[in-house]
Amino acid sequence: MDGRDTWRQVLAQLEGSMKPANFDTWLRPTRVIGQENGELIIGCPTTYVKEWLETRLLPSIKKAMSDVEAPPLQIRFRVSDTFPSQRPGSRRTGAGGSRGVT
Repeated sequence: MDGRDTWRQVLAQLEGSMKPANFDTWLRPTRVIGQENGELIIGCPTTYVKEWLETRLLPSIKKAMSDVEAPPLQIRFRVSDTFPSQRPGSRRTGAGGSRGVT
């Protein structure tokens, strides 16, 4: 099973156990962007999403990986610039967010 297959199975597992709005906000916009040195690198659309996944969902993600009998990989999240500028469920934080300029 390669990294993309693993991540698809993990997402399917998590989708069945989370509220749809939470899944759509935090996990649906992620994708595998690489695999190296025993790490599965997951691309996130924003720093906010990356930090949320690291601090709130990583234990659930690790459990889902175990449940789908994924190969032993560590998960690393990285903000990726390969995402479209309009992302459903993305949020801006004060730092780096846009402010109106007159």
